[in-house]
This record gives sequence, structure tokens and C-alpha cells, in this order.
Amino acid sequence: MRRAAALLAAGLLCACASSTSTASHRVAPSPTVPADPCAFIAAADVAPVVGGPVNEGYVSTANGGWNYAPTCVFMPQGTFVVGIAGSNATFRFASVGFLNETTYQKLIAPPTPFGGSHRVTGYGDEAFEVTGPHEETLFVRKGAYRVAFEVAAGFGSFFGPEERLARIVLPRLPA
Repeated sequence: MRRAAALLAAGLLCACASSTSTASHRVAPSPTVPADPCAFIAAADVAPVVGGPVNEGYVSTANGGWNYAPTCVFMPQGTFVVGIAGSNATFRFASVGFLNETTYQKLIAPPTPFGGSHRVTGYGDEAFEVTGPHEETLFVRKGAYRVAFEVAAGFGSFFGPEERLARIVLPRLPA
């Protein structure tokens, strides 16, 4: 399953590289862009948020849709509906990624590369929910950190799970 997920991530990167230069969005590890974003969240944290069992997260340096890295990606163990009342969308993956300031500003500034953006409160120092054709991502600035949270489910996603992931990860970031 991890090999298939890695191949999928590599394929997404290749597809995206043909239309966008990903090199400008790669983020070198630093104190605020950890080499291992999975150090801040585990499968045991993600499973209750998404409504089913997930594999341990793996670090991906290719995030095809948003073009930031590194990202901790969690894939499902089997098929299940995302854990939201009334949902019938199949859970695809969850991710927590770290960005630098330049990439963060590019992805939240209207018009965003993928869709609309609106400010939300209650998450870190600043937060934006950004929508695309088939995804929603919560971008949060907390101190020197810039973090992106995404839970993909079929051809739709929901901000509730992203918000729950943020409430788990943000308190774990060093001051």
C-alpha cells in the first residue's frame, strides 16, 4: 500500500511538473519546516478524525496538487466513508504539510492557484480555508510555522476533518 501511495505521489508530481515548476515550492528542512512532519501526528490521531483505520504516515516530498513539501501523508487501510455525519464520500488520504512563507502567501492570496480563499478564526495566528474543484485545504500560520491540512474524500472534501487535524497538530509545534 505504501509503495502504491509513493508511486501515486510520484505520478502526481510528474503531472504537475509539466504545467508548473515545482522547484520553487520545494521547502528545504529548517527549524520551521521539519524534515519529518510525521513527528507531529500519528495514525492513531488521524483514524478517529477520518472515520476509519489508516496506515502510519509517510513523508512525501511531492505534493502534486499544491506543490509544497515535506508532507506527512496517511492512506486508508481499506475502503470506508469519511467520518462526517451524512457523508457518503470515500476517504482517500489525509495530509499535514509544512510550507515556507513565500509558498504560504502564494497559496492563500486571492486568486489562489486552485480556487477561493476565506479567512477563518480559531487556528493559530492566522488561518485560511482554500477550495479547489475537488479539495479543501486549511492553511494555518502559527508563530514561525506555516502548515497545511487536507483530508480528501472522493470528489469532495470537508473542512471539519482538516480543522480537527489542526487542533491536534498546532499545540504540538514548538514555541
